[in-house]
Amino acid sequence: MEFKRGFKIKPKRITPTGEVIFTDGTNDTFANEVTCRAYGYKFDKKDGICYAFKYPRNLYKSNKSQTSRVEGVENEIQDGTENTIVTGKENKTKGDNQNSLIIGQNNIIENGVSNCLVAGTFAVAKNKGEFCLGGGTFLETADTIEERLAVFQTSFILMNTVTIGTQSNSAMVQRTGDIDFTDTNLDVSNYIQQIAGSIQMFEIDVIALQFGGSSGVAGRFDQFKIEGAYKTGTDTATDSITQSTTYKINNSDLTNPVLADSPRAGGITVQCVGKSNVNIEWYINVKMMTCKTSIDF
Repeated sequence: MEFKRGFKIKPKRITPTGEVIFTDGTNDTFANEVTCRAYGYKFDKKDGICYAFKYPRNLYKSNKSQTSRVEGVENEIQDGTENTIVTGKENKTKGDNQNSLIIGQNNIIENGVSNCLVAGTFAVAKNKGEFCLGGGTFLETADTIEERLAVFQTSFILMNTVTIGTQSNSAMVQRTGDIDFTDTNLDVSNYIQQIAGSIQMFEIDVIALQFGGSSGVAGRFDQFKIEGAYKTGTDTATDSITQSTTYKINNSDLTNPVLADSPRAGGITVQCVGKSNVNIEWYINVKMMTCKTSIDF
């Protein structure tokens, strides 16, 4: 479509929601009411949107909880998304997501993941309670939410567990009181998710705090820092910890935690080993940078 006389922008495309996206010939933009109507479209004064048809704008509200709010362009929330705000462009929740916030473009919260904050571009939250900042993509053609190769992000994830005596338990993401501390019957969703075709570099801070037991004194604690990286092949079949180093910062003679791959394939955790007659609460903060490439390895 050509520019109308006296106007510096013109319609470029119509989104699946019926909104009309305009362009100045270089950049995408939005039209005011005068411009919108000049090109023969309708204008929603309440939302400030120029639209070609209005019915599909209800698509994101049908069968969805009315406790969520979606603003911006081409955002989508799937069934089971509740108490969640999505704002920006081409973001998506994949369903059964609660109490979360997405700000930015081309971001995703995976199915069943809740209590997240996702910002930036091309980020994907795979863990409960994850704070995830997306750093974009290297591919110039990756302008849709499906094209997720060659991206990187930084995440902050909290984990915890308890050991009674000499137990060796895997730390869990966002553990709640109704989950057993041991590994029995736990699935991979309790651990940090591996991402295919990526290097995941981690910095992990650990506090091991004694809260009971017949040996030692309640309130005694150890402090650790673990650094390293985890490599996962494109087909997820090839994975390994390429390096892991534990530094003991405060020494109260409690056993060192060791980073380990999950007792169930597909996750990453901190293996926490207790000491005889000592009960320990483990508090774990994980900073994870994920570098996902477009090549196969």
